[in-house]
Amino acid sequence: MSEHQTDYSKRIIQKIHIQETLSKIAEHFQEYLFDQIETQTGQRPRFFVINDVSRVKKFGRTGMINLISVQFGTDMGIQTSKIAVKFFKTPEKTLEEARKAKILRKRLKNRQPPVPDIKTPKLLHADPNLGLLVYEGIDGAEYSEAKLLPQNKVNLAGRALAAIHGPDIGEINIDRYKGLVAMSTVQLPGAGTKLKDIFLDLFGKHMKLLTTSLGGTTPFGDFHDGNILFSSTSSEVGEKEEKLGPEKAIIWIIDPEYLEDASSKVSRFEDIGIFFSIFFFQEYERTNSISKTQNLLRHFIRGYDTTLQMWGAPSLSSLYPNGYPINFDVSVALLIEGMDILERYGKNKSTKEMYKKRVKFAIKLLSEDLIQI
Repeated sequence: MSEHQTDYSKRIIQKIHIQETLSKIAEHFQEYLFDQIETQTGQRPRFFVINDVSRVKKFGRTGMINLISVQFGTDMGIQTSKIAVKFFKTPEKTLEEARKAKILRKRLKNRQPPVPDIKTPKLLHADPNLGLLVYEGIDGAEYSEAKLLPQNKVNLAGRALAAIHGPDIGEINIDRYKGLVAMSTVQLPGAGTKLKDIFLDLFGKHMKLLTTSLGGTTPFGDFHDGNILFSSTSSEVGEKEEKLGPEKAIIWIIDPEYLEDASSKVSRFEDIGIFFSIFFFQEYERTNSISKTQNLLRHFIRGYDTTLQMWGAPSLSSLYPNGYPINFDVSVALLIEGMDILERYGKNKSTKEMYKKRVKFAIKLLSEDLIQI
Protein backbone atom coordinates (compact mmCIF):
# COMPACT_ATOMS: atom_id res chain seq x y z
CA MET A 1 0.00 0.00 0.00
CA SER A 2 1.39 3.41 -0.98
CA GLU A 3 2.03 6.20 1.54
CA HIS A 4 -0.82 8.21 0.00
CA GLN A 5 -3.22 5.28 0.40
CA THR A 6 -2.07 4.78 4.02
CA ASP A 7 -2.71 8.43 4.88
CA TYR A 8 -6.10 8.27 3.18
CA SER A 9 -7.02 5.13 5.14
CA LYS A 10 -6.01 6.78 8.40
CA ARG A 11 -8.18 9.80 7.64
CA ILE A 12 -11.16 7.54 6.88
CA ILE A 13 -10.69 5.58 10.13
CA GLN A 14 -10.28 8.81 12.07
CA LYS A 15 -13.50 10.20 10.57
CA ILE A 16 -15.37 6.99 11.48
CA HIS A 17 -14.14 7.26 15.07
CA ILE A 18 -15.24 10.89 15.28
CA GLN A 19 -18.67 10.03 13.87
CA GLU A 20 -19.06 7.20 16.37
CA THR A 21 -18.15 9.53 19.23
CA LEU A 22 -20.52 12.22 17.97
CA SER A 23 -23.31 9.70 17.60
CA LYS A 24 -22.91 8.77 21.27
CA ILE A 25 -23.20 12.38 22.39
CA ALA A 26 -25.49 13.67 19.64
CA GLU A 27 -28.53 14.00 21.85
CA HIS A 28 -26.60 16.34 24.14
CA PHE A 29 -25.68 18.90 21.50
CA GLN A 30 -28.73 18.52 19.25
CA GLU A 31 -30.54 21.29 21.14
CA TYR A 32 -27.51 23.54 20.77
CA LEU A 33 -27.43 22.97 17.00
CA PHE A 34 -31.18 23.54 16.72
CA ASP A 35 -30.87 26.77 18.75
CA GLN A 36 -28.24 28.02 16.32
CA ILE A 37 -30.45 27.31 13.29
CA GLU A 38 -33.45 28.95 14.95
CA THR A 39 -31.37 32.05 15.72
CA GLN A 40 -30.23 32.27 12.09
CA THR A 41 -33.51 31.41 10.34
CA GLY A 42 -36.33 31.96 12.84
CA GLN A 43 -37.42 28.34 12.39
CA ARG A 44 -36.61 25.26 14.44
CA PRO A 45 -35.80 21.88 12.82
CA ARG A 46 -37.68 18.76 13.87
CA PHE A 47 -34.93 16.17 13.26
CA PHE A 48 -31.31 15.87 12.18
CA VAL A 49 -28.77 13.31 11.07
CA ILE A 50 -24.98 13.68 10.93
CA ASN A 51 -23.66 13.54 7.36
CA ASP A 52 -19.99 14.42 7.71
CA VAL A 53 -17.42 15.63 10.20
CA SER A 54 -13.93 17.13 10.07
CA ARG A 55 -11.49 17.83 12.86
CA VAL A 56 -8.71 20.31 13.61
CA LYS A 57 -6.47 19.61 16.60
CA LYS A 58 -5.37 22.47 18.85
CA PHE A 59 -2.57 21.81 21.34
CA GLY A 60 -2.46 23.97 24.46
CA ARG A 61 -0.46 23.84 27.65
CA THR A 62 -3.09 21.70 29.36
CA GLY A 63 -3.96 19.25 26.60
CA MET A 64 -5.50 18.82 23.18
CA ILE A 65 -8.81 20.24 21.99
CA ASN A 66 -10.58 18.92 18.90
CA LEU A 67 -12.41 21.62 16.95
CA ILE A 68 -15.01 19.66 15.02
CA SER A 69 -17.10 20.89 12.11
CA VAL A 70 -20.35 18.94 11.82
CA GLN A 71 -22.40 18.80 8.63
CA PHE A 72 -25.89 17.51 9.31
CA GLY A 73 -29.15 17.20 7.48
CA THR A 74 -32.45 18.45 8.84
CA ASP A 75 -35.97 18.90 7.53
CA MET A 76 -34.75 22.41 6.62
CA GLY A 77 -31.82 21.22 4.53
CA ILE A 78 -28.10 20.78 5.02
CA GLN A 79 -26.58 22.70 7.95
CA THR A 80 -23.10 23.07 9.43
CA SER A 81 -21.97 23.92 12.92
CA LYS A 82 -18.93 23.63 15.15
CA ILE A 83 -18.28 22.12 18.54
CA ALA A 84 -15.12 21.69 20.60
CA VAL A 85 -14.34 18.33 22.21
CA LYS A 86 -11.69 17.98 24.88
CA PHE A 87 -10.49 14.56 26.07
CA PHE A 88 -9.20 13.63 29.53
CA LYS A 89 -7.31 10.67 30.95
CA THR A 90 -9.55 10.10 33.97
CA PRO A 91 -13.24 10.59 34.88
CA GLU A 92 -12.15 12.73 37.84
CA LYS A 93 -10.33 15.25 35.64
CA THR A 94 -13.30 15.35 33.25
CA LEU A 95 -15.74 16.18 36.02
CA GLU A 96 -13.39 18.66 37.66
CA GLU A 97 -13.01 20.80 34.54
CA ALA A 98 -16.74 20.52 33.84
CA ARG A 99 -17.45 21.89 37.31
CA LYS A 100 -14.98 24.74 36.91
CA ALA A 101 -16.26 25.61 33.43
CA LYS A 102 -19.74 26.06 34.89
CA ILE A 103 -18.36 28.15 37.76
CA LEU A 104 -16.47 30.47 35.40
CA ARG A 105 -19.49 30.92 33.14
CA LYS A 106 -21.73 31.67 36.12
CA ARG A 107 -19.16 34.06 37.57
CA LEU A 108 -18.94 36.12 34.38
CA LYS A 109 -22.71 36.07 33.91
CA ASN A 110 -23.44 37.24 37.46
CA ARG A 111 -21.13 40.28 37.45
CA GLN A 112 -23.20 43.43 37.92
CA PRO A 113 -23.07 45.06 35.56
CA PRO A 114 -21.72 42.24 33.37
CA VAL A 115 -18.55 42.96 31.44
CA PRO A 116 -19.45 43.25 27.75
CA ASP A 117 -17.79 40.96 25.23
CA ILE A 118 -15.96 38.84 27.83
CA LYS A 119 -17.16 35.26 27.45
CA THR A 120 -16.37 31.62 28.08
CA PRO A 121 -17.70 28.75 25.92
CA LYS A 122 -20.88 27.02 27.03
CA LEU A 123 -20.41 23.46 28.21
CA LEU A 124 -22.84 21.29 26.25
CA HIS A 125 -22.09 17.86 27.67
CA ALA A 126 -19.75 16.08 30.09
CA ASP A 127 -19.15 12.33 29.84
CA PRO A 128 -16.72 11.02 32.49
CA ASN A 129 -17.00 7.47 31.14
CA LEU A 130 -15.76 8.52 27.70
CA GLY A 131 -13.46 11.09 29.32
CA LEU A 132 -14.65 14.04 27.26
CA LEU A 133 -16.28 17.45 27.45
CA VAL A 134 -18.24 19.02 24.59
CA TYR A 135 -18.18 22.82 24.33
CA GLU A 136 -19.87 25.15 21.90
CA GLY A 137 -17.64 25.89 18.92
CA ILE A 138 -15.95 29.28 18.61
CA ASP A 139 -14.85 30.91 15.39
CA GLY A 140 -12.03 32.64 17.20
CA ALA A 141 -8.40 33.42 16.50
CA GLU A 142 -5.65 32.41 18.87
CA TYR A 143 -4.01 35.22 20.80
CA SER A 144 -0.87 35.28 18.66
CA GLU A 145 -2.81 35.25 15.38
CA ALA A 146 -5.63 37.71 16.14
CA LYS A 147 -5.88 40.76 13.87
CA LEU A 148 -5.41 43.23 16.70
CA LEU A 149 -2.56 45.51 17.63
CA PRO A 150 -0.48 44.14 20.55
CA GLN A 151 -1.56 46.94 22.89
CA ASN A 152 -5.21 46.22 22.11
CA LYS A 153 -4.75 42.51 22.80
CA VAL A 154 -3.28 43.07 26.23
CA ASN A 155 -5.84 45.77 27.03
CA LEU A 156 -8.62 43.27 26.33
CA ALA A 157 -6.80 40.56 28.27
CA GLY A 158 -6.63 42.95 31.23
CA ARG A 159 -10.35 43.64 31.00
CA ALA A 160 -11.04 39.91 30.89
CA LEU A 161 -8.88 39.06 33.90
CA ALA A 162 -10.56 41.79 35.95
CA ALA A 163 -13.94 40.31 34.96
CA ILE A 164 -12.77 36.96 36.34
CA HIS A 165 -11.36 38.46 39.54
CA GLY A 166 -14.34 40.70 40.25
CA PRO A 167 -14.75 43.95 42.22
CA ASP A 168 -14.57 42.62 45.79
CA ILE A 169 -11.51 43.65 47.79
CA GLY A 170 -9.74 41.90 50.63
CA GLU A 171 -6.44 41.13 52.28
CA ILE A 172 -3.96 38.76 50.67
CA ASN A 173 -3.15 35.33 52.12
CA ILE A 174 0.56 35.84 52.87
CA ASP A 175 1.04 32.20 53.89
CA ARG A 176 0.30 31.19 50.29
CA TYR A 177 3.26 33.24 49.10
CA LYS A 178 5.56 31.99 51.82
CA GLY A 179 4.76 28.54 50.45
CA LEU A 180 5.43 29.60 46.85
CA VAL A 181 8.75 31.14 47.88
CA ALA A 182 9.70 27.94 49.67
CA MET A 183 8.74 25.81 46.67
CA SER A 184 10.52 28.00 44.14
CA THR A 185 13.59 28.78 46.28
CA VAL A 186 14.34 26.12 48.86
CA GLN A 187 13.72 23.43 46.25
CA LEU A 188 15.90 25.03 43.56
CA PRO A 189 17.46 22.03 41.77
CA GLY A 190 21.23 21.99 42.12
CA ALA A 191 21.37 25.36 43.90
CA GLY A 192 23.76 25.86 46.80
CA THR A 193 22.88 27.39 50.15
CA LYS A 194 24.27 30.79 49.15
CA LEU A 195 22.01 31.10 46.09
CA LYS A 196 18.98 29.98 48.07
CA ASP A 197 19.72 32.56 50.77
CA ILE A 198 20.01 35.28 48.10
CA PHE A 199 16.58 34.37 46.74
CA LEU A 200 14.99 34.17 50.19
CA ASP A 201 16.34 37.62 51.06
CA LEU A 202 15.17 39.16 47.77
CA PHE A 203 11.76 37.54 47.91
CA GLY A 204 11.31 38.67 51.52
CA LYS A 205 11.79 42.31 50.55
CA HIS A 206 9.29 42.09 47.70
CA MET A 207 6.65 40.26 49.73
CA LYS A 208 6.25 43.35 51.92
CA LEU A 209 4.22 44.89 49.08
CA LEU A 210 1.60 42.18 49.63
CA THR A 211 1.13 42.84 53.35
CA THR A 212 -0.26 46.33 52.72
CA SER A 213 -2.48 45.38 49.79
CA LEU A 214 -6.23 44.77 49.54
CA GLY A 215 -5.79 42.99 46.22
CA GLY A 216 -6.92 39.58 47.49
CA THR A 217 -9.21 37.77 45.04
CA THR A 218 -10.13 34.39 43.52
CA PRO A 219 -7.62 33.60 40.74
CA PHE A 220 -7.95 31.97 37.35
CA GLY A 221 -4.79 30.05 38.22
CA ASP A 222 -3.24 29.65 34.76
CA PHE A 223 -3.95 32.85 32.86
CA HIS A 224 -1.81 32.80 29.72
CA ASP A 225 -2.14 33.64 26.03
CA GLY A 226 -2.97 30.01 25.15
CA ASN A 227 -6.19 30.32 27.15
CA ILE A 228 -7.41 33.35 25.19
CA LEU A 229 -9.22 33.51 21.85
CA PHE A 230 -10.56 36.53 19.98
CA SER A 231 -13.57 36.74 17.70
CA SER A 232 -15.19 39.76 16.09
CA THR A 233 -18.53 41.48 16.57
CA SER A 234 -18.41 42.67 12.96
CA SER A 235 -17.59 41.38 9.51
CA GLU A 236 -14.25 43.18 9.54
CA VAL A 237 -12.18 40.19 10.60
CA GLY A 238 -10.25 40.48 7.36
CA GLU A 239 -9.37 44.13 7.86
CA LYS A 240 -5.84 45.23 8.64
CA GLU A 241 -4.92 45.11 12.32
CA GLU A 242 -4.83 48.88 12.75
CA LYS A 243 -8.45 49.07 11.53
CA LEU A 244 -9.83 46.31 13.77
CA GLY A 245 -10.19 48.09 17.09
CA PRO A 246 -10.77 46.44 20.47
CA GLU A 247 -14.37 47.68 20.54
CA LYS A 248 -15.13 45.16 17.74
CA ALA A 249 -13.55 42.20 19.52
CA ILE A 250 -14.97 39.49 21.77
CA ILE A 251 -12.50 37.84 24.12
CA TRP A 252 -13.04 34.19 25.04
CA ILE A 253 -11.50 32.55 28.11
CA ILE A 254 -11.00 28.79 27.83
CA ASP A 255 -9.50 25.91 29.88
CA PRO A 256 -10.34 26.92 33.48
CA GLU A 257 -8.36 23.92 34.74
CA TYR A 258 -6.88 25.71 37.78
CA LEU A 259 -9.76 28.04 38.57
CA GLU A 260 -10.26 28.35 42.32
CA ASP A 261 -13.80 28.15 43.63
CA ALA A 262 -14.20 30.68 46.40
CA SER A 263 -12.35 33.74 47.62
CA SER A 264 -8.88 32.38 48.36
CA LYS A 265 -7.27 35.77 49.01
CA VAL A 266 -4.79 35.45 46.17
CA SER A 267 -2.97 38.53 44.91
CA ARG A 268 -4.38 39.79 41.62
CA PHE A 269 -0.80 40.07 40.39
CA GLU A 270 -0.25 36.33 40.63
CA ASP A 271 -2.33 35.83 37.47
CA ILE A 272 -0.77 38.93 35.90
CA GLY A 273 2.73 37.64 36.65
CA ILE A 274 1.96 34.26 35.08
CA PHE A 275 0.60 35.94 31.95
CA PHE A 276 3.59 38.25 31.43
CA SER A 277 6.44 36.04 32.70
CA ILE A 278 7.16 34.37 29.36
CA PHE A 279 6.86 37.68 27.45
CA PHE A 280 9.38 39.42 29.74
CA PHE A 281 11.74 36.44 29.60
CA GLN A 282 11.62 36.08 25.82
CA GLU A 283 12.14 39.78 25.17
CA TYR A 284 15.10 39.91 27.54
CA GLU A 285 16.64 36.85 25.90
CA ARG A 286 16.30 38.39 22.44
CA THR A 287 17.17 42.03 23.11
CA ASN A 288 18.61 42.33 26.62
CA SER A 289 15.72 44.74 27.27
CA ILE A 290 12.16 44.54 28.61
CA SER A 291 10.87 47.92 27.40
CA LYS A 292 8.37 46.53 24.87
CA THR A 293 6.75 44.12 27.33
CA GLN A 294 6.82 46.73 30.07
CA ASN A 295 4.81 49.06 27.83
CA LEU A 296 2.33 46.26 27.05
CA LEU A 297 1.90 45.67 30.78
CA ARG A 298 0.85 49.32 31.15
CA HIS A 299 -1.86 48.78 28.53
CA PHE A 300 -2.94 45.60 30.32
CA ILE A 301 -3.31 47.48 33.61
CA ARG A 302 -5.36 50.19 31.88
CA GLY A 303 -7.70 47.52 30.56
CA TYR A 304 -7.92 45.90 33.98
CA ASP A 305 -8.69 49.25 35.63
CA THR A 306 -11.36 49.98 32.99
CA THR A 307 -13.34 46.99 34.24
CA LEU A 308 -12.82 47.92 37.89
CA GLN A 309 -13.96 51.48 37.22
CA MET A 310 -17.13 50.20 35.53
CA TRP A 311 -18.05 48.64 38.88
CA GLY A 312 -16.92 51.63 40.92
CA ALA A 313 -14.17 49.48 42.46
CA PRO A 314 -10.70 50.79 43.45
CA SER A 315 -7.99 50.78 40.77
CA LEU A 316 -4.97 48.51 41.00
CA SER A 317 -2.80 51.41 42.16
CA SER A 318 -5.25 51.95 45.06
CA LEU A 319 -5.26 48.24 45.91
CA TYR A 320 -1.43 48.18 45.89
CA PRO A 321 -0.54 51.55 47.49
CA ASN A 322 3.16 50.73 47.98
CA GLY A 323 3.76 49.48 44.45
CA TYR A 324 2.93 46.54 42.22
CA PRO A 325 4.54 43.18 43.17
CA ILE A 326 5.14 42.39 39.51
CA ASN A 327 8.86 41.56 39.86
CA PHE A 328 7.96 39.13 42.64
CA ASP A 329 5.20 37.36 40.69
CA VAL A 330 7.09 37.16 37.39
CA SER A 331 10.11 35.70 39.20
CA VAL A 332 8.06 33.07 41.01
CA ALA A 333 6.31 32.12 37.76
CA LEU A 334 9.63 31.74 35.93
CA LEU A 335 11.23 29.61 38.63
CA ILE A 336 8.23 27.30 38.84
CA GLU A 337 8.16 27.05 35.04
CA GLY A 338 11.89 26.19 35.05
CA MET A 339 11.36 23.38 37.55
CA ASP A 340 8.39 22.15 35.53
CA ILE A 341 10.58 21.97 32.42
CA LEU A 342 13.11 19.79 34.26
CA GLU A 343 10.39 17.51 35.61
CA ARG A 344 8.44 17.22 32.37
CA TYR A 345 11.30 16.78 29.91
CA GLY A 346 14.02 15.37 32.17
CA LYS A 347 17.36 16.80 33.17
CA ASN A 348 19.63 17.18 30.18
CA LYS A 349 21.96 19.83 28.84
CA SER A 350 19.17 21.73 27.07
CA THR A 351 16.64 21.75 29.92
CA LYS A 352 19.28 22.64 32.51
CA GLU A 353 20.30 25.63 30.40
CA MET A 354 16.68 26.73 30.06
CA TYR A 355 16.29 26.48 33.81
CA LYS A 356 19.50 28.37 34.60
CA LYS A 357 18.51 31.25 32.31
CA ARG A 358 15.24 31.64 34.19
CA VAL A 359 17.03 31.60 37.54
CA LYS A 360 19.47 34.27 36.36
CA PHE A 361 16.70 36.49 35.02
CA ALA A 362 14.67 36.07 38.22
CA ILE A 363 17.61 37.31 40.30
CA LYS A 364 17.95 40.34 38.04
CA LEU A 365 14.24 41.15 38.31
CA LEU A 366 14.29 40.96 42.10
CA SER A 367 17.63 42.63 42.79
CA GLU A 368 17.12 45.54 40.38
CA ASP A 369 13.32 45.97 40.52
CA LEU A 370 13.70 45.69 36.77
CA ILE A 371 10.02 46.01 35.86
CA GLN A 372 8.92 49.57 36.61
CA ILE A 373 5.31 50.63 36.05
